[in-house]
Amino acid sequence: MRKSLILLILIVALGAFLRFYKLSQFPITLNHDEVTQLYDAISIARTGKDIYGNKLPFIFPSVNDFKPPFYTYATALVYKIFGWQEVTVRITGALFGTLLIIGVYLFVDKLLKNRTLALFSAALTAISPFEIFYSRKSFENQTGILLMIVGFTLLTIYLKDKKTKYFYFGALALGISSYIYFAQAVLIPILLVFFLAIFWKKFRPLNIKPLILFLLIVAPLYYLIFVNPDARNRSSNVFILQDPRLGERLSSKDGTFSRALTIVIYSAERYVKQLGPKYLFFEGLNMTEGKRDVGPLFAVLMPFLIVGIYVLFKDKKNRKEKLFVVSWILIGFVPSGLTFEDYSPHRAIMAFTMLNVVAAFGIGWFYERFGKIAILVLLILFGVNLAF
Repeated sequence: MRKSLILLILIVALGAFLRFYKLSQFPITLNHDEVTQLYDAISIARTGKDIYGNKLPFIFPSVNDFKPPFYTYATALVYKIFGWQEVTVRITGALFGTLLIIGVYLFVDKLLKNRTLALFSAALTAISPFEIFYSRKSFENQTGILLMIVGFTLLTIYLKDKKTKYFYFGALALGISSYIYFAQAVLIPILLVFFLAIFWKKFRPLNIKPLILFLLIVAPLYYLIFVNPDARNRSSNVFILQDPRLGERLSSKDGTFSRALTIVIYSAERYVKQLGPKYLFFEGLNMTEGKRDVGPLFAVLMPFLIVGIYVLFKDKKNRKEKLFVVSWILIGFVPSGLTFEDYSPHRAIMAFTMLNVVAAFGIGWFYERFGKIAILVLLILFGVNLAF
């Protein structure tokens, strides 16, 4: 345990360095989301109102994109400490991106009861391109995924200890995380249903009070999302129906069924396209305008991910737990597959996080067979890829 703790501290220290080093300089400029969020945060910190004069709003209209509340309020707190700087809006993301490393470790350790696998998963979380990229760009996804992982970790502890407080705390964390990134407001209930179904025998008899707590927490959010016409417009503006190529296909179709089938087929094609190695390992992040780019995952991770998938399905140990990991990945790619953009990695971060866990299975397989030699090879491979 002491050795694992020391290794985890070193991994977290590396992750913190990669997220905070020259945070004010790289990325080289704030994007429009960061600028608008920073102005709202400063306005809240100074006046208690957003830039339109709404007092402590539940959702920020911003530039008609209706931002979730958590990140803006967190940035307002950071502004109180660090003042008006561009880096102010990035500190929250970098902090929660660092904490996510610990969250992934605890999640894997509690779910799969494998400390070595948990360390490998944490290490991949610390150095993965998408984790670093979005932690440094003030995306609220990192914070939302951290609370998701905390929530399901607490539910996993409840299954083992049967202490009801963990069920309540898990439901509370999942409810709060819905307010951090709106896509999670839809995905979390689906993932929660899968979790309950997979581990149904361990939940019996089911205590519905924590689930009622979850519903009470998210009810105001769902009401606003589905009732507020502006919020609905925001969702419709990024939906797959805005894709002109889909529009061309639909223009030649007659009848409701034919058009619906076309949408389903096109969405399925878009969903599967996200799993291609070109996007996952080589250019999915779209970081540069030139020929050189990177994917959300390291290219050298490819063989370990393939072996991890093999181990995942071959090894019968912890089959239900592994099924939940797979469910998490498949559900996590849904938002990205339903948008008008060819590829939206920021909408699929939760899936990439679990792909790192699957790759950790592959790394663990090599480690069991080759020991320290495997670790040395891994350090060289990932060192070269990280330098690239």
